[in-house]
Amino acid sequence: MPPTDPAKSVPNTTAGLGSPSPHPGVSPAAAAALNDGTEDPTNLDSPSAPIAKPAPEKSDAAATEYAPPHMAGIAPGVSPSAAAALSDGTEDPTLSEDPPTSTTTTTPSRPIVFSGPSGTGKSTLLKKLFAAHPSHFGFSVSHTTRSPRPGEIDGVHYHFTTPDTFQSMIHNHEFEEHAKFGGNYYGSSRAAVQAVAQGRGKDMDGNEASGNRICVFDIEMEGVKQLKQSALNPRICFIQPPDVDTLEERLRGRGTDSEDAIQKRLAQAKNEIEYCRTEGRGDKVVVNDDLDRAFRDLDEWVMKDLTSQN
Repeated sequence: MPPTDPAKSVPNTTAGLGSPSPHPGVSPAAAAALNDGTEDPTNLDSPSAPIAKPAPEKSDAAATEYAPPHMAGIAPGVSPSAAAALSDGTEDPTLSEDPPTSTTTTTPSRPIVFSGPSGTGKSTLLKKLFAAHPSHFGFSVSHTTRSPRPGEIDGVHYHFTTPDTFQSMIHNHEFEEHAKFGGNYYGSSRAAVQAVAQGRGKDMDGNEASGNRICVFDIEMEGVKQLKQSALNPRICFIQPPDVDTLEERLRGRGTDSEDAIQKRLAQAKNEIEYCRTEGRGDKVVVNDDLDRAFRDLDEWVMKDLTSQN
């Protein structure tokens, strides 16, 4: 005869009952308390405490408020109060006459800021960039209080405005950046940046530039400093002359500035050249000593960086 298993030889019964206990390993008195639902005998510190029933796990369906069957087909996934509004035809709670709007505008990539002394050929290089990639870029047309030069068109090259209007725009926080240079104010309005982001921008010649485009700035050094601190997080390229003497020749060759204006521009140019030499001030420096070579350098940087972002 095989040896008897001691665990199997002990009957598991409650006191005074011949049937096995539904709570193995629990004393008869404790089992009786469990059977009538009055007590959790495993809670030794509080023997009289009621049984704490575990909370059911929440599912995604349980996490939403229950909707009666007659409303479920009307507004699935909508709370009963919202569904009730739908069922009696009074309103659609998912819609509003004035939907929330965001003041944030997005562009397909980070804006690109071009800056450099007057006479370095920024405008010429930018026109070549727009011509090479006609569907990529939109130009942020700046505001200025200076008078138009021969051939400049309001709304194309600049938004020409009065000092009073410019000051009012500053007061109303309408600029992403603004600066005073050569006795005149220059600034990039938020509206101009948004126009590019919303497909209402222009190219360098004033033609419509629809679709998602990268916003391009042509601004002064003080404006660069402001945009570096802005949420736009632009890429910055400095266009530089080979030297100050060459720059002076170019300024005089334009025939658009007085001697006083030329001297002011040369003094400012020296400050800008020194500024851009400091590491971390910008992302790229292009020296325009030869137009074709300078453009190849600029174009390679712009397009390579765009590819790395996508």
